[in-house]
Amino acid sequence: MKRKLLSILSVLMMVAMLLTLAGCNKKEEAAATPTEETTVKAADSPYELDMKNFESFIKSLPDGGYYGFAAMDKDHDALLVTDSTYKEGDKIYALAATVYGYDKNGKVVEYGDVISSKGYPLATKDDHLYFGDNESMTKVTIEEYRNAMTIIDRQKKSEAPAKLDALLSEYQAATPVEFKAVEGSEIPGPMAYAGNWAEKTSERVVIAIEPTLEKGWFDVTITWKEALPQKDLYTMRAHYQKDGTLFYDNCRYLVRTFDDNAKFTDEVKYTNGSGILKLNKKDNTLAWTDYKESPGSNTQFFIKADNIKIETVTAKSTTKTTTKTTKKAETTKSTKKAETTKSTKKAETTTQDDGQNPVMNYIGRYGSGRATIDVECQGKRDAHFHVYWSSSAAEHSEWTMSGTFDEDTQTVKYTNCVKRTIVYDENGNIEMDAIEYTGGKGVISFRNNSLTWNDSQEHIADGMTFTY
Repeated sequence: MKRKLLSILSVLMMVAMLLTLAGCNKKEEAAATPTEETTVKAADSPYELDMKNFESFIKSLPDGGYYGFAAMDKDHDALLVTDSTYKEGDKIYALAATVYGYDKNGKVVEYGDVISSKGYPLATKDDHLYFGDNESMTKVTIEEYRNAMTIIDRQKKSEAPAKLDALLSEYQAATPVEFKAVEGSEIPGPMAYAGNWAEKTSERVVIAIEPTLEKGWFDVTITWKEALPQKDLYTMRAHYQKDGTLFYDNCRYLVRTFDDNAKFTDEVKYTNGSGILKLNKKDNTLAWTDYKESPGSNTQFFIKADNIKIETVTAKSTTKTTTKTTKKAETTKSTKKAETTKSTKKAETTTQDDGQNPVMNYIGRYGSGRATIDVECQGKRDAHFHVYWSSSAAEHSEWTMSGTFDEDTQTVKYTNCVKRTIVYDENGNIEMDAIEYTGGKGVISFRNNSLTWNDSQEHIADGMTFTY
């Protein structure tokens, strides 16, 4: 009997031990479960994802700018960049911005500009961006497979008031795009250049930089104060670049000589000088690097000196202008885009031996019907083209491209064409400025006083001759 009791007790003790071990394992598992759950990472917010996608590009934006994100693409939000914003409460909105997004190769590209009116901030809804006002409203999206910003709907009160009301209702339901200031940028914004600058070591050379009405463009006058009766003057129109510099390739250099009655004549030395102006944000020092004749030295440094009075000079001088290298006085032209100063084709023809760009023989404006092509020198052997083609009073397209001039064939091949379409409202203000495509290819051929344009992208000018 005792043996049976001992056996039963032994069995019961073993069962108890097994139950105890099982309970301990369950407690350990229960204790481990919360630890495992805490390792699950929270998902990024849409804003955090956008910041990761565009992080390197945002770091390259200039000081003084603002950025925001807008749903304009089925796969990625677009990046909107502007230097003009306004506040409502603690939120920052914009009426105009440049749109950036991804192309079909995954590269960040510019898709164009959008412009709205007061009281109608840029707004987004269902992968579309809305801009305009109660007279005209436009809805656009990005089609990355075409590298284009496409108009989905555009309505005007003067043409279809009911349709405009429907589009305005969509806009009212959209979400205004919020913007944030660019922080920590080492790239100076364009307006940091405006003002007067004096040579760092003396005041022998002074620079006046004035913004033009056209965004990103500046009129620059550089005065080289030699002992009278002579003074050297450099005038150019410079364009703000994405790297934070001002670049020019249309510098007009002249020597101004005064007589005893303080009257003067100008001797033009050249009209296609190039170079850059670069501002160092750390010490607010401006560097001028000249690519043409390197006056004084290749690079000179300047400091801000707005108290200095600087004589400015424009391309349209009212004094008598002479030149040693031409038979006729220099004349000037201005393109609608940049209004760069150029000499006419008859004024300064050059040969290969004189070191001048051979495109100098062909610069000027060529036309055919409603289309014009402006030809300019770029660097030592390249040509730059700007095509302006009007389809109506409210809309036109522009093509810009450049390439190396081949003297044997008198042609320029290009692979970098950018086409833009600009639409105006009834008051003549820009309503939309959109890039239709980039990377277009083609050939421009020169023949005496004419040229032909063979465009491989659209074949828009096939069979046309543009005359000077």
